[in-house]
Amino acid sequence: MSSAAGTDVSRQFSSMNNEERKVVTKLANNYDDNNEILGIYKTNAMIISTSESALFPGVCRANHSCVPNCNYIFNQQLGHQQLYCSKFITKDEELTVSYLPDNLVGGVEERRKFLLETHNFICMCDCCSLGPGVALKQDEYSRQVAVRRIDDINILAKEIPLNLGDSKIKSKYKYSCLNLLSQLQKMYIHSTSLYLVKACIFSIYVLMDKVDMAVLWAVDLHKMSEILTGPDSDNSKSWLSTAENLKDYFKERENLSETIKTWSLVI
Repeated sequence: MSSAAGTDVSRQFSSMNNEERKVVTKLANNYDDNNEILGIYKTNAMIISTSESALFPGVCRANHSCVPNCNYIFNQQLGHQQLYCSKFITKDEELTVSYLPDNLVGGVEERRKFLLETHNFICMCDCCSLGPGVALKQDEYSRQVAVRRIDDINILAKEIPLNLGDSKIKSKYKYSCLNLLSQLQKMYIHSTSLYLVKACIFSIYVLMDKVDMAVLWAVDLHKMSEILTGPDSDNSKSWLSTAENLKDYFKERENLSETIKTWSLVI
C-alpha cells in the first residue's frame, strides 16, 4: 500500500465519530506497523473492485477457511458488503469466508504461503489442519492433479480462437474442463472454484456454437450465483438474462462474434 493510500486511510478514520472509531480499533491487527489504523485496514480491508478496497467492520470479522460456508459480494447500489451462506450451516457453527483467489486449489503449503504473504497469518482451518493419514494424502494428491489440469487448460485457453464454430482444440478444452469439474465436485473445496470452471464450460459451448448446451450451463450458473451472491445481485440477474435470451443473442451473430472477442478462457 502506498504512503498516499495510508494517509487517506488515516484521514478517513479521523473523520469518524467516537463510536465508529471504537468499532474499528477493536478489529484485529496482524501487522507491526507504526500506524495502527493502517495495520487494522490492511488486516481487514476487503476488495470491492479491481482497483478498490474498503473496510466493513461487520463482515470482515468472518474468519478465513479454505473451504468456507459463506461467500461475500459487494452490493454497488447499497454500498454494502453482503454475506451469503454457500452451504448448510449447523447451529453454533462459525461463519467463515475464503481469502483465497477462486482459482487457487493447491495444497496446504501453497495456500498457507499465499495467506501469509497477503494476510500475514498461518491458516489453521479444518482443511489445513488435517492430521497425517489417508485423508491428508488424498486431499494433497487430488489438489496436485487439479493444479496440473488447470495449468494444462490455461495453456489450451491461450491457443483457442475466439470465434464461433467447433474445432478440435475447443473440444479438447471442453472435455478438459468437464474432467476437472468432475474431479473438483468429489473434493473438499470452495464452491466458487466450481463456479469458475462452470463459467468456462459455458463460454466454450458458446464458442463451439452449441446454443442449447450453453443455455443449460447458464441456467446452472444462475442457480449457483443465487446461492453465492444472492438472487438480486448483478451477477445473478446477468446469468438469468443470459439463460433467457441466449438463443436470441445467437441470431445476432455479428454482435455475438464481437462480444466473444473480449472473453478469456483462462481459469
